[in-house]
Parts: sequence; C-alpha cells; structure tokens
Amino acid sequence: FSVATAVNDSGQVVGTSLTAVNAATHAFSWTQAGGMVDLGTLGGTLSVPTAVNDSGQVVGWAQTSGDRGFRAFSWTQAGGMVDLGTLGGNISIGTGVNDNGQVVGYSGVANFDLHAFLWTQAGGMVDLATIGGPNTNTIATAVNATGQVVGNFRAGGGVHAFSWTPAGGTVDLGTLGGTNSQATAVNANGQVVGFFDMPGNAATHAFSWTQAGGMVDLGTLGGTFSQATAVNANGQVVGLSKPPSPIMRSHGRRRAGWWISGPSASPAMRTR
Repeated sequence: FSVATAVNDSGQVVGTSLTAVNAATHAFSWTQAGGMVDLGTLGGTLSVPTAVNDSGQVVGWAQTSGDRGFRAFSWTQAGGMVDLGTLGGNISIGTGVNDNGQVVGYSGVANFDLHAFLWTQAGGMVDLATIGGPNTNTIATAVNATGQVVGNFRAGGGVHAFSWTPAGGTVDLGTLGGTNSQATAVNANGQVVGFFDMPGNAATHAFSWTQAGGMVDLGTLGGTFSQATAVNANGQVVGLSKPPSPIMRSHGRRRAGWWISGPSASPAMRTR
C-alpha cells in the first residue's frame, strides 16, 4: 500500500507507504534516480508528508515516541526529520512549505485551541492567530513564494478563509453570502482558491480570490457542489465538482474539473 500526496518541479514525489515491519505507515520520498526512500518517523509508527518544495524539503506530521501526540516535521536529505515543536500544546501539523523553507500549519496551544503557525529555520515557530480574537481556532493550509499564508479561522457560527502577509497582517476573505469559506491553496501571484457555502447552505461552490477582484464564484459542472484544491502561477484552478443527477448516476458521484481564465479563454469550468 502506498499513496502519493505531492510532487515538486524536479519530479520528486512524496507520500506514505506501509512498511514490512509492524504494518507501520511511513512517509517516503521517491525520485527517478533513487527510487523510494523511507523518511522515518519521530519515534512513533506513523508519518505523513503533505508538501515538498523544489529544494527537496519535505514537511508533514509524525507520531512521537511514547504516543505523546503528533508533531509537524521538516525533512531534508542533509538533516533528516526534524520536530518543529508546538505553540504550547500537544500537537502540531505541517501543511505547506515554500522554496525559502518557510513552513506553515497549525498547532495546539495551552488552552487547547488550534493556532496557525509560520516556521523558519532562523525564527522557529511563530503564532499567526491574529484574527478573530485570542480564543479563535485558526489553521494555515498553504504558503506561497513570497511568504503569503492562507488558511481558515472560526468566525461567529462559521469558518472564514484568511490571507496573511508580513506587511498587511491577516485579512478575512469573507464569503459570498453564506456562513463558511475555506482556503486550500495560493499561487505565487497571491491568488487564493478554496470553497464556500452558498446562502442557506444550499450548495458548496469553488472560489478564486485576488486582492484586486475579491472572491469570485467558480461555479460547478451543473450540480450543487465544487471545491478548488490547487492553483498554478497561470491562474489555472483544479478541483472537484458534482455533476447533475442524471450524469451522477451514470458516471459516479464526483468528477475532477479545471477552471481557466486568460486572454484567449473566457472563465469556465470544464471536466477532466
């Protein structure tokens, strides 16, 4: 059993695989030249990578020895797997890394809330929970090349997507009339994608957000559900969408889709 979770521009693939001993699940890195390499754990039996940058730095989370919880980790060829610590709680999860080695994720704090963090080799783990008050749960999901962090935080009775930059701090990306929105990815140009609930929770639609244009509904493939999961530097967005019921019965519940906008193409969601 093995599952791939991310790939960098050099073709390095990371994921998880069952091991031959004790059916443990370990993070791996695979290259064409070297094949699959076990990245180990932090003393426990489980490690899961979530992202890899173009330098080959892998981040994710791993079980510690003695079942003391999970810790965010950073792995490099030279330094192996390193525990990134916590913000005072028992767990931390690494979710993204950029080419400068900045790692983002979320960590438990002393009062058992979860706070988004930004980690660097020089500064360690820094709490980004600067929105929604001191007792608000925040989760960072991705970071781009400029250090812009995106994620989600508790807002009233729902969840809102946010964007954080060193210069501008944390910005609530809002919703399009509903109570919830969640950010999943951000590209080098600061374009954020994710998904939001329509008013009345009647449907879930993918969104794209930019500083200039705000949040834009990317629509669906005719049904009531879509989620954007990734965006590249050209603004191409990919994700999932549920097609209308007649198609759903004959082709399965959800289909992969992509959305593109550019000089030669009007914005549209298309199936893959």
